[in-house]
Amino acid sequence: MAFKDLGSVIVFRVSLIASLVLLTTVVLLALAAIQVGGDLKVVVQFFPTTKDSATLHEFNQLNTLSPIEMGNRKLIEEMLMRHYLEMRYEQMPDVREMKYRWGIPGPVYILSTLPLYNEFAAGLEKKLEDLPEVITTIEIEKILEHRDNRFRVDFRILENMPSGQVRVKEKNAVLEFRYATGRPRWDPKLINPYGLIFVRFEERDRKRAEQ
Repeated sequence: MAFKDLGSVIVFRVSLIASLVLLTTVVLLALAAIQVGGDLKVVVQFFPTTKDSATLHEFNQLNTLSPIEMGNRKLIEEMLMRHYLEMRYEQMPDVREMKYRWGIPGPVYILSTLPLYNEFAAGLEKKLEDLPEVITTIEIEKILEHRDNRFRVDFRILENMPSGQVRVKEKNAVLEFRYATGRPRWDPKLINPYGLIFVRFEERDRKRAEQ
């Protein structure tokens, strides 16, 4: 790999790390806002243990569907959608890094149902063996729809060729998701507080161009 390509890989990795740090920070701030915005109630109840005595218990009840929480949930849904697209499409000529992103238990796997992941991972070993000397990035241009557990987005895939040419593919995708019990995740590499997973992914070409 030429020195120029190596420099591009380093810049790409630094940008990725910065993006993950930003994602983690925003999610933590959103969760803090949820805790502040929730209506916390303390209910005191007595449960007699003997005829002449009682044991005191306190139960904290948090309203889980406050407007503040719903707003933050929508924000987190969008961040995870963006992260999913980045992990699915962005690539570099580094087998170890791409095996982490695309393999088990990488971010694409964690954010997908098993059928959706198996569809994505078909031929993965061959794809990893044949990684081109190209650095690919993604630009999400517009979120056309975000409602009823569904996203529809316009985005561009930028393939940075070794020659310096940038090949552009313009795409549209539909992503559907749900919340899975037992899937919340607090890993430093991926925070998913509500257990969001994608159940359907479809893409189509808008047009092809070159710059």
